[in-house]
Amino acid sequence: MNKELRHNNEAGTEEIVIGPSLAERLEEFLNQQEYAHGRTPLNEWLDGSDVMRQLNISARTLQTWRSNGMVGYSLVGGKVYYKKAEIERLLDNCYSQPKGKEGNNGKQ
Repeated sequence: MNKELRHNNEAGTEEIVIGPSLAERLEEFLNQQEYAHGRTPLNEWLDGSDVMRQLNISARTLQTWRSNGMVGYSLVGGKVYYKKAEIERLLDNCYSQPKGKEGNNGKQ
């Protein structure tokens, strides 16, 4: 059950403050609605500096990935944003499986 906190504000009128559990549930609901309508929720986007920092790459490398179509992006007001899923897909596509020792077919 959700709890409402009631208190008087500086003007002397009563305010109702929504508890964090309701706010969290509302945010989750809105995220589900975004997915249902084919939109990516805001918390699923990273800006370029986040990507560069997390992957320890330069701005030029990230630019090359965009130019070569290796990763999708959105440009808003001169700032570039990336879907987390796009970055994860790029990493998965470039992943190399470790190789077993020669002559034993990967068995030890």
